[in-house]
Amino acid sequence: MKSKILITVLVILSVVEYTLAVINFTQWAVLPGIQAVALAVTMMILAFIIYRQQLDHGFNLLTAKTLADLLKTMQKGIPATLTLKDGKATVAIHDDDPDDEGDEPEPEPEETTDSTD
Repeated sequence: MKSKILITVLVILSVVEYTLAVINFTQWAVLPGIQAVALAVTMMILAFIIYRQQLDHGFNLLTAKTLADLLKTMQKGIPATLTLKDGKATVAIHDDDPDDEGDEPEPEPEETTDSTD
């Protein structure tokens, strides 16, 4: 049974129990009234617990997916070059994005010919 259906059923049954408690109290049946209130409160608490677990489950799935993506990125690594010149370090990060390759080749210089021979 799905969580939302179970929560809905528990809330409806809790309202029914509260109604029975009110009827019992109006007929001066105090002990059955107290029992109905206790049962209604228990059902509402269970519905709230199931709702919170459903929210936590969604958050855990999101966190696990993000962690898996991070691990994939860390396994691939980041291409970088470390250059040392005169005691100073320079780090260059290379973007190996296949979409950027071959956009526009640099133009070659034009050849000029002299016809003054």
